[in-house]
Amino acid sequence: MSRPTPRGGPMPTPGSDEPVARLLARGSEYSVIVPDAGEDYIQGMVLEGTVYESAMLEKMAEALSPGDVVVDVGANVGNHTLFLACAVGARVIAVEPDARLADAVRRSAALNGVEDAVEVHACAAGAGEGEAVLREGDPANLGTRSIDRSPEAEGDRVPVRTVDEIVGSRLVAMLKVDVEGFEAHVLDGARRTLRRSQPLLWIECLDEPAYEAAVERLRPLGYRVADVENSSPTVLFVPRSADERQEAGMDAVMRRMYAERSTALSLRERLRAGDGEPGEGAEMRADLAEAEADRDAARRRVEELEALVARNREDFRVLRGFVAEAEDRIWNQRDAQSEREAAQERLQEMEDALERLAVEKESALQAVQQTRATLRHVRSSRTFQAGKALREAQSLTGVRRAVPRLISIIRADKKGGQA
Repeated sequence: MSRPTPRGGPMPTPGSDEPVARLLARGSEYSVIVPDAGEDYIQGMVLEGTVYESAMLEKMAEALSPGDVVVDVGANVGNHTLFLACAVGARVIAVEPDARLADAVRRSAALNGVEDAVEVHACAAGAGEGEAVLREGDPANLGTRSIDRSPEAEGDRVPVRTVDEIVGSRLVAMLKVDVEGFEAHVLDGARRTLRRSQPLLWIECLDEPAYEAAVERLRPLGYRVADVENSSPTVLFVPRSADERQEAGMDAVMRRMYAERSTALSLRERLRAGDGEPGEGAEMRADLAEAEADRDAARRRVEELEALVARNREDFRVLRGFVAEAEDRIWNQRDAQSEREAAQERLQEMEDALERLAVEKESALQAVQQTRATLRHVRSSRTFQAGKALREAQSLTGVRRAVPRLISIIRADKKGGQA
């Protein structure tokens, strides 16, 4: 994807005068058509060479491998879609209800040569199929436009489809949702995909009710909150796993460690102050020693759990690498099998051609032999001999040689006739 054109600055789109941003990310240079850069401040930032929400995009990239399927709901001008397709090598399903912006994403993908990796759907995503009104937002931020499915809503109507219907049977590695308060509806229409694929989820939750609605839907599906990014809070939800259970155990150990530490500090203060009945000193010292031993044991357990989590994460990365290598080998084997089959077909075609040539050669040899036999018969005939003698008789010298030969031929014909 790398191109020598300098980063940033407007550039004409092929076939139009729309501005094009040139961005550089993760060693790849790519272009984004920004048709509203003069009014939309985010598109203006992109036009200047800024990858919008780059911190979140880097975290997304670290969790993905080339070829992973990502669904970008609320793709807008394609900032996230094109980063993931061009800089990560992901296959992106972009969903954008504004037909004009969806077309810009489609043309940007073609401009970067990744049209086969970017699938654009000019529709909204919701809980069911139908139509909705695309409501206008802040003119300086086209990303603030929202979906309204209420019967009394007025405005430009756009088709609504579910994520499940758009994705079909494909396995999804990540789902990003930025739909200005419509997140719960998108998640309701993605339940089958979430259950089957268990993708990582980046959900923009602008306020606490939006966050609670997302948690309410995702917790029963086994998701937990893992991170948050951006000035418009975008929350990372991840599936619970063996690592999560270990992290929960580590959290319990940490709480126990803090409790034991509090007890130890309290006992130490009492000893220093000389509180307690006579004879309690030895008992308090014993309790203190026991508490400190429990604290040390808790710390060791924390270290063991941290090491175990680190090993499991490393094992997961290694396993993912093995899976990727296995997939590559499978594809290579398929390619090799296809090449072998093609070579066998070419070999069979060559053998058939050689067989046809052998038959044609045999026929030609037979024709040559037949022609030679015919020539020998003609040359030995009296007519041929007489004709040859007449040709030689065209000169005086030839007459002297030809006359005796002609007489001999005539006598032979007479004898043949008498017989």
